[in-house]
Amino acid sequence: MLYANFSISALCLYVHCMKYPVYGGQMTKTERRLQHALSQLEKLQTNVEHQKKNVDALCVDMNVKIENITEQKAQIKQLDEAVVQLTSDRDTALHRLQYLEGHISEEVAMKVAPIHLDLANANALLMQEKSERIIEYIHLADLWPPGWSMPSILTKYRVHGDDVARKRRASAMEYETGLTEEKGVQQDNLQKVATEW
Repeated sequence: MLYANFSISALCLYVHCMKYPVYGGQMTKTERRLQHALSQLEKLQTNVEHQKKNVDALCVDMNVKIENITEQKAQIKQLDEAVVQLTSDRDTALHRLQYLEGHISEEVAMKVAPIHLDLANANALLMQEKSERIIEYIHLADLWPPGWSMPSILTKYRVHGDDVARKRRASAMEYETGLTEEKGVQQDNLQKVATEW
């Protein structure tokens, strides 16, 4: 650049001398060509300076972009590390969840099995009590004296027909007699045991 400036300055001095020649003659074709070349060189110098400013601006812009890219690479690296850590944490959590689901199912099955058994036993006892109550209602309906008004709960167990009613009444009486005798025997046994002690 210094060499170019020196050459232009030398040409300017030469052209200046040619404009005002000592010998007082006219400019020759060579001198005109030199002057034209000098003006072209000045234009080129201006253009080069303008291009240099553009290149400097582009370099600054590229440096800023390079810094941005470097920062973005660092952020991407941090995000990749975070993704790896989160993936590891997720896998650990899924493994623990599967372990807990398996053990919870076993624990629930162990706790629920006795409850199911108790419910089945309770249901069986309830059905047994219902059937015994129905049998008692049937016996009460059979033993109910004729001509007396029967409670509404017993009316659905009443037999319609005299022969069937008599037979059922007789069997109900025998059943009641058997129960009374059995109770009497039990009381006698209890009294004997009580006196022995």
